[in-house]
Amino acid sequence: LVYGMRSVGGHMADNGFEFSQSLHKHVANDFGKLSAFAMSAFLVPVARHSILLECLGLDPRYGLRVHIFSGCIAVVTGLGHGIYWFFIWMLVQKKEFWEIIPSGDCWTKTRRHEDEDC
Repeated sequence: LVYGMRSVGGHMADNGFEFSQSLHKHVANDFGKLSAFAMSAFLVPVARHSILLECLGLDPRYGLRVHIFSGCIAVVTGLGHGIYWFFIWMLVQKKEFWEIIPSGDCWTKTRRHEDEDC
């Protein structure tokens, strides 16, 4: 949370506190960075006899709480990252839905690399 608020404030100060397309891109990517950090904390071992928890002197119940909390943060910020990018593409850059999500023809083996529109 502190990272998120600080990075958004820093990006806004860099842009003179005006919302621009580059600011939206930076904030959307910050959501992705927060999600990646939360996913790394999600990997805190939750086994009862985890060597990492024993070395840090932490109770296994605390490791479980960190695991659950960071998993929730990873899901929320990951969804925020994706939704924010859809917002940028559709409302700021005025792209249509099918410009963002390619048609099914683009995913077949025969057309994957032949057509530049995919």
